[in-house]
Amino acid sequence: MKDFFVISLDQKKEIFTFKSGNVYHGAVNAGDNIFVTATTYDNALKAGNAARKLKKSKNIEIKTSTKKSENVKNSSKIRPKMKVFTEAETKLMLDRGLQMQEVWLIQDKKSGKFVASTLDQTIAEYDTDKNKAQLFKNFENAVSIMKILNSMIAPGHTLRRMYVERNTVKCKEDKA
Repeated sequence: MKDFFVISLDQKKEIFTFKSGNVYHGAVNAGDNIFVTATTYDNALKAGNAARKLKKSKNIEIKTSTKKSENVKNSSKIRPKMKVFTEAETKLMLDRGLQMQEVWLIQDKKSGKFVASTLDQTIAEYDTDKNKAQLFKNFENAVSIMKILNSMIAPGHTLRRMYVERNTVKCKEDKA
């Protein structure tokens, strides 16, 4: 057994545990004071639960300046990988219980490439990968952009109906 304890305080944690030999203690960080359970426990989970019970039973008020998830702007946005499915693939996915959402893609008939992005509806970038294509939730917006591309760039653009998992789609809201 040690003569003393070294406890590293994390100001963000209200309840924590620490180990003394082979046993654990639960603790509550109340800013100026630290409340420690007198009973020892054989694992950290039991000690943490005892600390929560101590906080609740003794009405310990937390005086630390813990702020729950402020709106932090991240400079780099990580877009979740979305996979675009055809109608045949979607039938298999629905059997597994996934919810799918209908989206529209614009495809060039001649090259078979998909429109990846449009700039002012007069310049378009193309990609062979349908997962990198620009997605449209609204059929009317997709038709409008397709008509503009047919008149401004070259005729031969068509719409393809595809599906993505529900609540994962991020579509550019285009104004036609």
